Amino acid sequence: MARVVHEYAIPESLRQGSEGLPSKVGLRELTSREEIDANKVGGLDFMRTQYEAVKRAICELDGKKVSIADVELDKFWDAAGPRLRALLIKTYNRMSSATEEEDRAFFESEQVKAG
Repeated sequence: MARVVHEYAIPESLRQGSEGLPSKVGLRELTSREEIDANKVGGLDFMRTQYEAVKRAICELDGKKVSIADVELDKFWDAAGPRLRALLIKTYNRMSSATEEEDRAFFESEQVKAG
């Protein structure tokens, strides 16, 4: 089954000084297995776990398919620089978090029962 890809234009200001950085990046939501894999690789290091999850979510660079096994993804990640990496983490967190409205609706639906 095809998965939804969210494509973003990388601002020129974040591409300056880095040869070969793509102009667009595509991310997709992770499966539970991919989340677990990212956590296993990251171990107890929260930042490394975040990096691993975001790298697994990146699925396209300038429309070309990439995966965690591709050297191109590692090259992109290293060349991206801290500001672009922070933006990619923020993007992943937005994609994988409930909205405030979803939070509110979920918690307002609580019912307490005797078990």
